[in-house]
Amino acid sequence: MNALLRHASTWLAALLLLLLANAWWSGQGYLSSAVLQEWATVMRYAAGHGSYREFLSSYPPLAFLLNVLLGVPLHWLSSLPTPLLLASMLSAGLLALWRAQLLRAGWSGMASALAVLLVLINPLFLYLLSAGISAILLLGALYWFAAAFCASHRHGRVSDLMSLALSLVCLVFVHPFGQLFALVALPFLVLVLPQALLARSVFNSLLVLLFPLLFSILSFVYVVGMFDEAPASFLAAALQHPPLQPAALSASHTHGGAGSLALGLALGVLPSAWLILRRPPAHARRAVLLLILMCVLAAALQLCIQASQQAWSPGLGEALIALAPCMGVLLALLRDWPLSRLAFSAALAVLLASLLLAGLGLLQLGTGEAARWRDAGLGRGIPPAESASIALGKWLAQHTDILLDAQAHPALLAARGGARGLIVPGDEAFSVLLLGQAPQARFVVLPDPLSAAGEDQLNQRFPEFYLHGMPGYHLEYETYGWRVYERNPSITTAP
Repeated sequence: MNALLRHASTWLAALLLLLLANAWWSGQGYLSSAVLQEWATVMRYAAGHGSYREFLSSYPPLAFLLNVLLGVPLHWLSSLPTPLLLASMLSAGLLALWRAQLLRAGWSGMASALAVLLVLINPLFLYLLSAGISAILLLGALYWFAAAFCASHRHGRVSDLMSLALSLVCLVFVHPFGQLFALVALPFLVLVLPQALLARSVFNSLLVLLFPLLFSILSFVYVVGMFDEAPASFLAAALQHPPLQPAALSASHTHGGAGSLALGLALGVLPSAWLILRRPPAHARRAVLLLILMCVLAAALQLCIQASQQAWSPGLGEALIALAPCMGVLLALLRDWPLSRLAFSAALAVLLASLLLAGLGLLQLGTGEAARWRDAGLGRGIPPAESASIALGKWLAQHTDILLDAQAHPALLAARGGARGLIVPGDEAFSVLLLGQAPQARFVVLPDPLSAAGEDQLNQRFPEFYLHGMPGYHLEYETYGWRVYERNPSITTAP
């Protein structure tokens, strides 16, 4: 009972601190693009605008289902965006679980509490928290994978190998970065399989380990295939949407991307590979070096994807953002830290050093999602475009019968505060509109086609609507890259 109360108090204390942190960033006007998308999804489903196709085929499925199934009920109880509330609850649960395992490993109550506090105030951890449910699930999946990898390397028990296999499934289906990490980890899995199994058949041994992952991928492909012509497209999610750093960077990082990436990769991989080769297969530190190597390779692969889409050279801040999910690996390694007073001090020093390094790296960021998060945390203002979206959302809250591509513009839906009274993708009226019918809604919301938000379904269907309007509609509202046209009830638009 005492242990249960201690774990519950840890969870509650962590939850309160995380909610305060989220309230600060939300109060400064910052919501990440991932949280806006998750929150808009909750609002659409709460207003009855969801669809079976989206519910069954959205990627990542675990984060999407958790967001909808828990977010919709909580939506009526919380003033904080429900994705942030759920992310805070999951983060607090992970920290409470980690502290419980530290105590079980021999850590003192004070040392374990201090370790949890150092993780909780780490800028990278708080940044992941602000990135929503999917990012926190990714953190937990990496923690699970690292713990199972170390246990499999140390003991090679069947239960450890099955835990490792299931953690791979969780990685792939919680976040696009999980795909990258699982892909990088595949060649290293052979190093944790028992030698007796490998002596019989390497292929069969790997097949047993990878069967849950292959079965899950094929099952999801089958489900998506019922609604989509490209059912395996989710496997390229990490290529289509680089995780955790979706926005453009500053002009100071626009040259020499390939050379810097190659140098960073060499600096990270070559020493780790050399140390691994020097260790005997059964050496306990070999698993630690292998996990560090996986983190470096996965982060480098993510940076390479970003560099291929926009010419820039990553600095310390960008590299740390790419490595941020690997905090889950760090927590798992610290959990298995050797027991001694000096080791406890060294573990806390590692956490403190990571905190200071994260703060230094974030200060060097130019522009982008993480830079906006940093500026909001320091109490700075938000860009005019975001202010315009908030103002438009509040204006839309006073009206109904509005045609809007809510999936492309979740910030408007979040600022409006709900999806009732909207015609959005997934509704029959919206689908009929895309097939050729003229709009009949009272209001039509359109972004500037030349702006970053201009590529939505309405602009694609009516490319001249934003600039020249449409018969039967007049311009009612205009602000920083947005126009709202209102239909004149006395005029009927031609079909």
